[in-house]
Amino acid sequence: MRNQERRAPAGAIDTSCRIVSAYVAANAVPASRLPDLIVEVHAALASRWPIVAAGRPSSGVESPLGGRPTLAQVRASLGPGGIKSFETGKRYTSLKRHLGSLGLTPDAYRRKWGLPPDYPMVCPAYSALRADIAKSIGLGKRYA
Repeated sequence: MRNQERRAPAGAIDTSCRIVSAYVAANAVPASRLPDLIVEVHAALASRWPIVAAGRPSSGVESPLGGRPTLAQVRASLGPGGIKSFETGKRYTSLKRHLGSLGLTPDAYRRKWGLPPDYPMVCPAYSALRADIAKSIGLGKRYA
């Protein structure tokens, strides 16, 4: 194996070092344990998130839900408690900030996962709540 292939990507090492730095700042760890701790954290990240192992977002479609979502999965992702992200599998009230942290736009997210153009980025229950608040303070009324 060439040296270039064995070298870990800078992004993966940086992420591991940040986690270890935060841990060491809050916990007493002997200096002799640091190299092993860094390797363990990196291995844990690499096994859980292939995106960290590669050091960059992968071009293939990888999801905690397994591949492109079916119509049933798309419908199930829109629950009253939030919208399930196909990137992480977690529920969010609004996907916009979450997608921004992943470097995706709403349109890119919809294209990546094969979602319809009108797929919401905000939980329907939250949208209804905000609409009720706006109506209660008089927004949307026409004054003559």
